[in-house]
Amino acid sequence: MFKILKYIFIGIIVLGAIGSVMGDNGDGSSTSSSSKQVQETPKNYAEADIDVLLNDAKNNAAKANKDYKGKYVKIVNGDVFNIESNARYISIEGSDPYTLIHVQCYPKNDQVKDAMINLSKGQRVTVYGKITDVGEIMGYSLDMDKIE
Repeated sequence: MFKILKYIFIGIIVLGAIGSVMGDNGDGSSTSSSSKQVQETPKNYAEADIDVLLNDAKNNAAKANKDYKGKYVKIVNGDVFNIESNARYISIEGSDPYTLIHVQCYPKNDQVKDAMINLSKGQRVTVYGKITDVGEIMGYSLDMDKIE
């Protein structure tokens, strides 16, 4: 009999713990983590000229990686170099026609993807986003929040 009560007591504690994890608000209502709205904090974009970014990567990719990776930037003076056929990314270039490195910009949402579809090669753009990778061969990868 004592063993049965022990298991019932443990079961009640486990169920109570599960209930508290599921989101009891203490006022009789509950919420699940999927119903909570996530508020995105405003991003502070540092302005960066594309020629400076590309020169930094050409001259010392390791330093450029340390300086820029994970940073939110507003890249100015870039020209559309390539628009991928499925709108998965665009590449933007600087003023040096002989460089092989670019900034590959990947849209973060459908609104940005729709804006990409209306671009033309050679068009001057300003892009906003987070630099996710820096390399001496491919240049920069950017998760693009907005394009103008």
